[in-house]
Amino acid sequence: MDTATSRLIRDVVILNGARLTTVVLTVIAVYFGARAVGLELSVLVAMVCGVVVAVAASATFLRPLRRRVNDGIAAVDARRTERRGAGNP
Repeated sequence: MDTATSRLIRDVVILNGARLTTVVLTVIAVYFGARAVGLELSVLVAMVCGVVVAVAASATFLRPLRRRVNDGIAAVDARRTERRGAGNP
């Protein structure tokens, strides 16, 4: 496996882990924040609110990592196109 592909795999794993962590932390914050204020909030409602907030937060805070993944995809795709153009499968 070449360096660009392994770097892309690493970046994708990091991005998805960061997204999952953002969702989990947001759900925990919503659930326990509501309890601290005195609201009884079900876990399902906290999860829905947490996912909505986490999508917006990850779109903002994880933008540099998402760009790095997109650049990696472009590099791997360019290398694949180059190999196919040279006659190698």
